[in-house]
Amino acid sequence: MSTTVHSHPTTTVTSQSLFVLTNGIEIVTFDSSSQEKRLRVELADGRHFQINERLATVLTILQEPSTVVELAAAFHERTTERVAVDQLQTLCEQLVGQGLVRIEGAPVEPPKPVTPKAYLGMHFRRTILRTEWLAPLARLFQDLFRWKLAIPVIAILVVSHLLAYRELSLQPDLKFELFTGPLLTICLLFSIFLHELGHVAACQRWHCPHGPLGFGLYFSMPVFYVDVTQAWRLNRRQRAAVDLGGVYLQMLCVPLALLLYWWTGNA
Repeated sequence: MSTTVHSHPTTTVTSQSLFVLTNGIEIVTFDSSSQEKRLRVELADGRHFQINERLATVLTILQEPSTVVELAAAFHERTTERVAVDQLQTLCEQLVGQGLVRIEGAPVEPPKPVTPKAYLGMHFRRTILRTEWLAPLARLFQDLFRWKLAIPVIAILVVSHLLAYRELSLQPDLKFELFTGPLLTICLLFSIFLHELGHVAACQRWHCPHGPLGFGLYFSMPVFYVDVTQAWRLNRRQRAAVDLGGVYLQMLCVPLALLLYWWTGNA
């Protein structure tokens, strides 16, 4: 995740300064393998942070304007832990710098969307299918992520792979006479589209928001992409399904290709 620290107008901070949680921030539970409880903070500008329970308690207290002295007292009341006022002062100043907390009465800058210069090395990003068009299409495949359908589908995929290896061997003598130019491009694009649709279908299965389908250049390679950042709100099993959903749906090309091979006899 690329993190941009926004500059804020210079404001004199004193022990009487009132700190308050920035508008538009959400604190949500994060399911992880850590034995310590973890949470996520989501900002209105699209950034998100993973935090521990103690910091979440501080941010929760700061939903109401508080001085560091009041913050220390409220933190002790909720956790029975004592934290030095000067440490909380430093922490609050750092949180202000990250845009998580603001100083009551200080000028407020509207949130700015984070637009990193490089998103996983991707450039020239363009939307090709808006979310409102992509979502209904993905919902057609969301039931493939229910066990009652996933198990037979996975079985079909396994059998079709074994049959393909039996028919073509591990080192097939491929013939591309009828599979060049536009036809090859269309098949590749269809396969890549299925991959991205798999991620989105998994999001739809668990009612997780997602972005539009986009096109970009990953270094010099053309790719499709979908923003599924909100999948971090899901539990670990569901996040794994979103991650694997692309490969899962893309593998449907194997039985389709096998049927095409049986029909045409062209490997």
